[in-house]
Amino acid sequence: TVHVGDQLVPGTSDAIQRLRDSGCRLRFLTNTSTKSSGALIQQLGSLGVSILPEELVTSILATRNYLIRHKLRPYCLLEDTLDFEPHVPLEPPHNCVVIGLAPTKFHYESMNKAFRVLLQQEDNKSDRSSLIAIHKAPYIRDKDGGLSMGPGGFCAALETAANCSATVMGKPSKAFFESALWDDISVDATCIIGDDVIQDIGGAKSAGIGMTLLVQTGKYQSGDENKVPEGTVTQVFASLVEAVDYILHSNQRHRRLVG
Repeated sequence: TVHVGDQLVPGTSDAIQRLRDSGCRLRFLTNTSTKSSGALIQQLGSLGVSILPEELVTSILATRNYLIRHKLRPYCLLEDTLDFEPHVPLEPPHNCVVIGLAPTKFHYESMNKAFRVLLQQEDNKSDRSSLIAIHKAPYIRDKDGGLSMGPGGFCAALETAANCSATVMGKPSKAFFESALWDDISVDATCIIGDDVIQDIGGAKSAGIGMTLLVQTGKYQSGDENKVPEGTVTQVFASLVEAVDYILHSNQRHRRLVG
């Protein structure tokens, strides 16, 4: 929504600043599992978008909190485990598998090791799944502008082999979106801008978020808005810039009506 690879969507930095200047509170939600939260903040800063750590809500951090809460020792199919260290024990013996987008780990040896960890948990009577997915997006928009496989297919392979269902920590999980909300702002007064009609818009809608704006950048594909039930998408815009224009115009109109 904000950038594709190392390229900022044109006009995004100014649009975000206009939201801040208007008094809107912001949070940046991401399923990105290839980089730590610190690396993400640094990357956005290098692109001209400065954010505070408390404004970043990641599926990696949601996963870390889940692992800590349930005292789990994961075998990780991840490129970067920095957000887990030193809070989560990563050494064997493992009692669960965490999977994210990990291109260098998606080969037979590591996938088979994950499979065996899952099999060892067969007799565990816990209601929790031993397979934890950072997210299950079927595809991503890659640095070269084309679509590439996301972790969803690899997660499905483990689900099939080990006869289990993954617990999903990131988008489109309702709990993930709820964790990003503010206590003093009603959910129906909150808006999301996203480029994935299922992961972003569908997930936000399930959490009750009042305004859902789909943008035609990043992961968007022609006709995506027609793949979900009517009313799921509030409006469709060319990019975040036009979506911000709509939000600010809506806020001004609301103030005039209230005033």
